Amino acid sequence: MKPVRIPLKKPEIRISRDSIRRTVKEYALISIALLLYSFSWMAILRPAMVSSGGVTGVGMMLYYAADIPVGLTLFAVNGVLVVVAAFIIGLR
Repeated sequence: MKPVRIPLKKPEIRISRDSIRRTVKEYALISIALLLYSFSWMAILRPAMVSSGGVTGVGMMLYYAADIPVGLTLFAVNGVLVVVAAFIIGLR
């Protein structure tokens, strides 16, 4: 017996002005929040030699201990986490 193919309708995509405004507003708020976070990190926490938790905290500890740039550490550790997540979740 051959498999029966059922034709599927393509979903209609409707973009309204409200959805565009909402999306732009969300991205603007995210950008403002990231600017505030990076300012507080570079202007307050890093000069005071305060470390936070997570990947950023690991990066700061390596910066203080071995003078490895924080950006390089963040890139490497996040890359490892993405690979681990891909193996756990599975590549789709």
